[in-house]
Amino acid sequence: MTIDRRLPLPSPDRKAIREPALPGNGPFSSASGYFRFPATSLRMKLAFLSLLFSAFLWACGSIAPAPRYTHSDGPDRVVGELQKRRRASKGRLLRVVNSYLGVPYKWGGTTRKGMDCSAMTRAVYRETYGLELPRTSKQMYRLGRSIRKSDLKPGDLVFFTDTYSGVGVSHVGIYIGKGRFAHASVSQGGTITSLAHPYFDLRYAGARRITWR
Repeated sequence: MTIDRRLPLPSPDRKAIREPALPGNGPFSSASGYFRFPATSLRMKLAFLSLLFSAFLWACGSIAPAPRYTHSDGPDRVVGELQKRRRASKGRLLRVVNSYLGVPYKWGGTTRKGMDCSAMTRAVYRETYGLELPRTSKQMYRLGRSIRKSDLKPGDLVFFTDTYSGVGVSHVGIYIGKGRFAHASVSQGGTITSLAHPYFDLRYAGARRITWR
């Protein structure tokens, strides 16, 4: 009897199978037009995601939110600290505002996927001054003290009445200087507009300053 001494062929090993390197088949494929992971181990994928997350944190590090106040903070300390930040934070205000330009408008929205005027105002105030404002423009209009248009300073809240959002005070933005204010517009999302714009000039309701001097 003849014995076949040939070794049996090994079964296919899935780990040994590699996708051929084709042009335009890398992580950022110009041919496919979308992002895909390379055919590597789970550990490599996790390391890649960790690297992307670290890069994201580094990019946003220059606009770290200011500390938020709590009920344990006395009113004198809160007002004094906020006054100090307002005097020293014009550049910070502009950096935070710029980070919200282009965010889509969404009525009732509160995230960067979509937000309305009061949500954007709250977010910018929170990140710039560490102060949590009320949710609606009508509630904000009761805060602080009234400011004449000629006395506006960066950080003052500006209000508008009888707008697309409803009757009475229904729109709010943040004055940033040079006759301009930042707000969430229905047509443009996060944007900067002149107070002299005919639509807003006609509906200007007043301004409020959230500190006492």
